[in-house]
Amino acid sequence: MCLFVETHYSNCKHTCFELYIFCRELLHQLNRINDPDQQRDYDLPFDPGCPTCQPYTITMRPATLCPDVGYLSVISESNIVHQMMDLVENCPDCKAKGQ
Repeated sequence: MCLFVETHYSNCKHTCFELYIFCRELLHQLNRINDPDQQRDYDLPFDPGCPTCQPYTITMRPATLCPDVGYLSVISESNIVHQMMDLVENCPDCKAKGQ
């Protein structure tokens, strides 16, 4: 599973993701396409075939109340390891457009 850092830009309201660390499947694909024997094939596909190579968060909210803590329990899974908020700058896409 690839891991990502999420940055939310408050000026333009966009969210961007940066690759923090890539998974073994992606490393395998990078090693494969850099192999001289593989490079002889001009139509070399790059397809890690791994759905967790994109940022994702899954949140499940059970309808049962946890009596010991007094709120609904939340189970979540994510490959976003850090979240940041930029209060000053615009996202890279808006900067490139001159906004």
